[in-house]
Amino acid sequence: MFDLKYFVDGISYERKLDAFVAAKGNINRITASIYNDRLYSFNWQIEPSESFETLLKERAQQLRDKYSELTLSFSGGRDSFTILETFRKNNIHLDNVQVGVPQFIKPWYEDQGNWEYIKTEPLVDEYQKLMPKTKFSFASFNNLQFLKDFEKSLSIVGLNANVRSTLPQHHSEYYKSANHCYITGDLEPKIIYQDNSFFIEIWDTENQENYSKAYGTEAFYTHPDFPKLHSKQCHICKKYLEEKLRNNEITQESLINSDHSHLKNLLCRYSHPVIVASNITKGDYRTNFIKGGSISTLSPEYKNKWKDLHNLSISGITIKQIKFGIKTFSVRIS
Repeated sequence: MFDLKYFVDGISYERKLDAFVAAKGNINRITASIYNDRLYSFNWQIEPSESFETLLKERAQQLRDKYSELTLSFSGGRDSFTILETFRKNNIHLDNVQVGVPQFIKPWYEDQGNWEYIKTEPLVDEYQKLMPKTKFSFASFNNLQFLKDFEKSLSIVGLNANVRSTLPQHHSEYYKSANHCYITGDLEPKIIYQDNSFFIEIWDTENQENYSKAYGTEAFYTHPDFPKLHSKQCHICKKYLEEKLRNNEITQESLINSDHSHLKNLLCRYSHPVIVASNITKGDYRTNFIKGGSISTLSPEYKNKWKDLHNLSISGITIKQIKFGIKTFSVRIS
């Protein structure tokens, strides 16, 4: 769990919605923290001396030593693929690999809207042969189950929900009592340039809301038990930008105004031909999916339920209107 907490006038709240109401809609009054601010005890200005690949291996081994059972949430993207490949090439046992897929059309594997299944299926086939002792599975959610989990996630978190994030919450009692870790491919290195300095930032919208109260869940790249990995990926991105700046390939203005999230995939993640090909065909799937897409095939009952959840109002304001981000961590690294 991220131990995500929100604060308004010194009072803590577990849900952003409750903090929003307490702040009377003024988001500038809301602050937030993760991991009980344990990340601040690490010296982020000094880049870890180990290579990124070494730290990936050490993090995987640290999780293996800590838990009796490990399950990787696998989307087929570069974040989760890097984790999968780290376990494989270092011969560190991974018990389970799970792909979460919504079942909006039956059979769900024939639905072109289920983009994650389409891109992960060939990877699962390949890696099942490479990792025969690992169990690969597709967690299929039917219409009603997905909506129930979405509603449950709203009651726990307050804003976001997706299939993968509801899985550990759906089995929260099992994850709470068992020595079992559900590994997610979070968090990304977020580098900000301001006042002639580089900063690391973390925001609650980076899946923290989804997994905030999910027992037994650990973000692979960012955890106070192993902060070196997040530090390393951030320093790698920072050094890349510094070199571009020295060579006049970018300007300070572009550093300030540009989104540098793409550097993660360029510098700190493994890839695979299947991933490259699937990203080319992805298009605006997510946008179409939310606007209609597979949801248009739902029965009137389910469709109305979906609309009711998305239009849930607090003090006259719908949830979809207050999907704002709150910074949970920030530190200068140069």
